[in-house]
Amino acid sequence: MCHCDFTVANEKNMKNAKQAGPRTLKKGDVLKLTNGRSIVVLSNKPLGEGGQGAVYRVNVDGAKKEYALKWITAPEFFDNNNHEYHKRIEALAKKTREDDEKHCNKNLYKSFVMPIAITKTDPSGQFGYVMEIVPKNMVELSKILAGRKNFELFDMELNACNNIAESFALLHNANYLFTDINEDNIFVNLDTGGIKICDCDNISHTKWAKSKIGRMGYVAPEVFETGCSQESDRFSLAVLIFKLLFRDDPFIGKKWKGKTLGEEEKITAYIKQPIFTLDSKDDSNRPLSERIETDWERIPLEIKNAFNLAFVKGMVDREVRPMPSVWKGCVDTWKKWLEDDPMNALDMSPVPKRTQQLFFIIDSSASMAGEKMAEVNHALSACVEYLKELERDNSQVSFEIGILQFSDECKWCGDTFSTPILDYTFKELEVIGKLTKFGKVCRTIDNAFSCNSNIRDCEKIYRWPFLLLISDGDLPRTLYIDYTEELHTNIMFKKSLKYAIGVGSKNESAKLEMLIDFTGDGDCVKNVESVKGELGELIYNVTMVFSKAAAQGKDKDIPYGDKVVE
Repeated sequence: MCHCDFTVANEKNMKNAKQAGPRTLKKGDVLKLTNGRSIVVLSNKPLGEGGQGAVYRVNVDGAKKEYALKWITAPEFFDNNNHEYHKRIEALAKKTREDDEKHCNKNLYKSFVMPIAITKTDPSGQFGYVMEIVPKNMVELSKILAGRKNFELFDMELNACNNIAESFALLHNANYLFTDINEDNIFVNLDTGGIKICDCDNISHTKWAKSKIGRMGYVAPEVFETGCSQESDRFSLAVLIFKLLFRDDPFIGKKWKGKTLGEEEKITAYIKQPIFTLDSKDDSNRPLSERIETDWERIPLEIKNAFNLAFVKGMVDREVRPMPSVWKGCVDTWKKWLEDDPMNALDMSPVPKRTQQLFFIIDSSASMAGEKMAEVNHALSACVEYLKELERDNSQVSFEIGILQFSDECKWCGDTFSTPILDYTFKELEVIGKLTKFGKVCRTIDNAFSCNSNIRDCEKIYRWPFLLLISDGDLPRTLYIDYTEELHTNIMFKKSLKYAIGVGSKNESAKLEMLIDFTGDGDCVKNVESVKGELGELIYNVTMVFSKAAAQGKDKDIPYGDKVVE
């Protein structure tokens, strides 16, 4: 399996490379594949990043067709003292090539984005693998579950469930298991229900060593003791289908209402004492929303039985957990039911409103006093009235607003992080200190956006938040950069839409470096002079175009950078 013996010189290079940290790729980098061909990196910015590495656009030997390269940056996955991960990718790429040559398992490869080639390892042991690119007309399942995207027709949602179940049935029939089924590795075509399944480096053969991995909330309770199996895959698949059909967690119910879900609480809820929220014999953990129980009463009995086998009986006897083919049969029955009785069939109850949070982060240090703060207050007051009017006229979205002031200290304006816009009364902001301490801002947002906070009402469905930062501060990067980098590892912050406005003076533009570090994108930062009207107008317009797009469900139409001003 392509594992070279390093010379003393190479071992020294490897040691030096590890000390320098994982290598990141840039446009124009050329990497050799183990099959003798070469790939060229086509962009500096990755298509996406995760816990294992980053995905880049590449081509092979200069050809026009583009592929994706997953470049492994997490040391635990490329450490040359442990070859298991590397061996697994090599074996999967070999299997893909052999099946392609024999023209077999074609249906399997329609859904799974498998490794098709692997790069040679560099001196540190880092490597990557090549795969097909997910079509642009597909969206992450995580966006659907978060309410940012949705199916136009419920029938397409059932198609997606059907395709997911059928794909994992094919995988299991080939004596493989996925090991880490969750919402982040599945992409869906909203118009057809077609799917693509990524992160296929998690796939393992039933004969290989059992890994002990999985995402909390999806992973079967036994995995961290006995390792992954096809039975644990069945459990994770049931969780995924439940979340897709009900937009809810099958184990977080009233037993956990008002409680902080820290690491220990999650272990109890998902691993040690999981209680299905719709267990017919145990009502101690009923769903937080009555909508779930209403929908449960309206679905076919076959679906109910399958969930009970997965989440109740399957906790004791793993063998009874429904196989993927069972879910396909259940969905087919449901679709037939809809065809026979379309008036009774689902709409699955009215689609609940999506809640959009808007957070305004306002520099309230002494330098913002006077005209600058007056402009901010005027604009925020107008924004509140606009959002109230927009919500009254819209049945698909509700708004919540939160204001964070910062100077020497940080403080949220109000008793909670965010308040429903129709209940919100704007009070003019005042200067609260002398200096700008931006590190505290980042820590405050990081804490608010953590799973331990109550920034979201568990009975609502939320879109990713919108943040607008307004500041005239200019600080040395050494005073805050560690905090902004840490903040960018927060998933909720990373997924949010962020803008920043730098407030200059009549004779000098604002320094924007701090704001760019916050947003992570220079195109989402705008400088204005504090001339009367200009600052307030920009605040209002940014808020208006974003909230209007959100209200119409047009996430892709939300403008960035200078397009907002236009």
